[in-house]
Amino acid sequence: MVLATGLGKTFLAAFDVQALADELGRTPRVLFIAHRRELLLQAASTFRKVFPDASMGLFVGSAGDLDAGFVFASVHKLALVAHRSSLEPDRFDYVVVDESHHAPAQSYRRVLKQLEPRFLLGLTATPERADQADVAGLFDDHVAFRADLGEGIDVGFLVPFDYAGLPDTIEFEPIPWRKYTVEELAKLAETEARMERLFTAWQRYPGTRTLVFCVSIRHADYVREWLAARGVRIVAVHTGDRSADRDTALEQLARGELDAIAAVDLFNEGIDVPRIDRVVMLRPTGSPVVFLQQLGHGLRVADGKERLQVIDFIGNHRVFLDKVRTLLSLAPGRRSLGSFLSSDSGEIELRAGCRVNVDLEAIEMLRKFLPSGARNQTIRLYRELRDAREVRPTPGELVRMGMNPRSVRAKS
Repeated sequence: MVLATGLGKTFLAAFDVQALADELGRTPRVLFIAHRRELLLQAASTFRKVFPDASMGLFVGSAGDLDAGFVFASVHKLALVAHRSSLEPDRFDYVVVDESHHAPAQSYRRVLKQLEPRFLLGLTATPERADQADVAGLFDDHVAFRADLGEGIDVGFLVPFDYAGLPDTIEFEPIPWRKYTVEELAKLAETEARMERLFTAWQRYPGTRTLVFCVSIRHADYVREWLAARGVRIVAVHTGDRSADRDTALEQLARGELDAIAAVDLFNEGIDVPRIDRVVMLRPTGSPVVFLQQLGHGLRVADGKERLQVIDFIGNHRVFLDKVRTLLSLAPGRRSLGSFLSSDSGEIELRAGCRVNVDLEAIEMLRKFLPSGARNQTIRLYRELRDAREVRPTPGELVRMGMNPRSVRAKS
């Protein structure tokens, strides 16, 4: 089940369990799997609203309750041999995998291989992974329903957005993209030129409560100090010693006592921050998953909030083509990436009051990375996947990505 952030994935799962309860004539035994404690606690709170009298247990950290009717479990703890081997295959009627774009990881595969539930449900807002791993294949190649950001905005469950795509000052082209370390990427991002470009956009595209996505702890601290020196009321939230308390920071931001939070990863998935009205993407990424997660967490509806302002950086590497493809996918109808990049305008007409403006300098950078034909694009993607994973992608994976595997010769 693919639902954009903010459209109620966890409630959907709870209601489906309720439907199974009606069918069975009893409350099903449920296992809810996620990779973060915060996601498990939020899910337990949601299920409690639908099943107020059910027994609920946590299986994460020091908590080890696997006997409750509803178990909310860390995949990392479940995957340990001692715990996994004690799981009877039919112990649970219904298993939910939250943020199921992570499910191709070995930890999830080990747990799912052990279980034989009546029904297995994967929940995600972003099934397209950066490494193109096959998510749908783990769920019988069946997507029961899909509602993306565009549909959520159309029906008023999410607010419209204004996207400003700026040319990045980082020189990505000579560096192997997948071989960066976080430290190297943070060092590239911590420059006066990049921050000056950001601050110009900061003033041009205003917001009252801003979430700034950063590369690393060091980068978040750097951004905090740089913006604070220019009068911005900002704190950094991460797992380091100099972090502000996350909950306190969010409360201060909601009350208007802070202008911004510089964050590292903690706000990528499953965190509800409805009062955010501006998102700044300082973390370079070509991943549609990360991009849509960061965008989605600013789109939640809140009193007095009319739209989300997005400030993003687009670099000189082919992976950033996927970011523009993702934006085009939100537009009504189908507009090809080639036609957009060949136009003299960086504007994309989207639905429900959304606006996209990609700087012409960024468009010019991306034009040289555009594949010259469908066959070349399929071969390029095939080789990238093969080299990145050291395993040939299956024809099914290529088809689900909109490619024609017949165009790839065996010698590729």
